[in-house]
Amino acid sequence: MQRLDLAIKQHPREIALYQAIAEVRQATGNPQKAIEFLEAELAKGTGPELHQLLGMFYLANKAEDKAIIEYQKFVQANRSLCSARNSAESNALIRLGPKREFLDLIIQSLAFDRDGSCIEMLSAIAYAVNDDQKFSQDVIARLTPIVQSTSDLSLRSLFLSFLAGQKQYRQIIAIAPKFLPSSDVELNDDLFRQAGRMVYMIADAHEEVGDLDQAIRLYEMSSAYQKQLDDNNDTNRSNSLVLSWDLGRVNWKQGKVPQAIALLQSVTKHEQSQRTRRLDDGSNVSFRALAHNLLGEIFQSQGKKAEAKQQFEAAIKATDTFQTPKDNLAQLR
Repeated sequence: MQRLDLAIKQHPREIALYQAIAEVRQATGNPQKAIEFLEAELAKGTGPELHQLLGMFYLANKAEDKAIIEYQKFVQANRSLCSARNSAESNALIRLGPKREFLDLIIQSLAFDRDGSCIEMLSAIAYAVNDDQKFSQDVIARLTPIVQSTSDLSLRSLFLSFLAGQKQYRQIIAIAPKFLPSSDVELNDDLFRQAGRMVYMIADAHEEVGDLDQAIRLYEMSSAYQKQLDDNNDTNRSNSLVLSWDLGRVNWKQGKVPQAIALLQSVTKHEQSQRTRRLDDGSNVSFRALAHNLLGEIFQSQGKKAEAKQQFEAAIKATDTFQTPKDNLAQLR
């Protein structure tokens, strides 16, 4: 402890030293000692980074309201709250995420975010709360004025994902022309990937509203993005799997039965067909199971009960937790 005290005197702006002393004091079994130490140092006028550190200790000791007050002071000093110091703090912040006051702080931190940490934190929080519709609506409301004036593709992509989660497909289609980068803009690999992801979400939105020709065009465009980006054979094969599934599904909706069947059969035989996709109900289902089930529904619509039964059984075998082919099979009998 004496060495740490001496080190702080020599390096009063080194936040890691304050954190080390606070952790030593907390390890004695009295967390209040760590908090009192940090409060005393803040009273001396030490830099605003101590507000984040004190907030972390408040949060670790279940004092969420006090933590938010310290985080507010940190952000008011034009600092980004999103660069968590360790995984424990990061996880705690994610759990705190749906609180309105904290969500506002993350949104404010976007202005000082230099490495995409805030976008990553918002994504992590969204994944953690999953079906919290109110949270997604709050994020959309707060991000709307920001994304209208930003060229940040990562933030735009995140915004579209929130809209998709809320099934605001027509809103996605309406803003799509302004969101995608022009062809003369140079993008690094990560931003190129984000652009491809946005195209995919826009394609899905067109499919959801029934504009199937546009959906096919955009699914193929999204695939072209991926092909241009990835030289890895495994990635390209995975890309072909997803594209075949998308095009097979949309061709079926268009009434192009032979094309749909050929595409879906190619999915069932694909070497990566056991890759899974997360459905709206939160379950993970393999592409093989999805394709077999849709093939069963196609054959059932044609009155081919034997073929339909075979496909539903294959879907269940591919992913035994997939309820839809089980229901389809029960109805078929």
